[in-house]
Amino acid sequence: MEKLRLNSAALRTQLRKCKDQLRQKEEIGEVLHAVDFEQLKIENSQYLAKIDEKNQEIQRLKAIAARTLHIVNSLKELTAEQKFNKKFQAHVESYHVPSIMNFVQLRATERQLSKEEATRKRKLKIAEMALIRHKKMWRQVLRSGLSGEV
Repeated sequence: MEKLRLNSAALRTQLRKCKDQLRQKEEIGEVLHAVDFEQLKIENSQYLAKIDEKNQEIQRLKAIAARTLHIVNSLKELTAEQKFNKKFQAHVESYHVPSIMNFVQLRATERQLSKEEATRKRKLKIAEMALIRHKKMWRQVLRSGLSGEV
């Protein structure tokens, strides 16, 4: 109930203020007449039409800017691809294939080195086996020499 009373008082105060403002405007002569109101409506509609035209112009310019940006990006990509192609072409032109005789000699050298590697691996295996055999014999000599002294 108290809320309703406060709300009612606030509304009465607001109504009084509005009436005072209306009275002040009437005294000054600022009250809008129907003709003035119609003139404002006409001006308002004209301004809205201008705003609409400007918005359409903005949309058109945005579309042009988007197409231009797309073209610029395409040109950048094309320029980058052309630069890459020039570098690649220069590399291809500067590349010299070795002669067939050089290739044959390299293959022969490779085979010879592979054979030498296999031979050295076999010799290493034989030497390792000989080392193991000599170690066993040396241990036997040490054992027999130690047991003969006792």
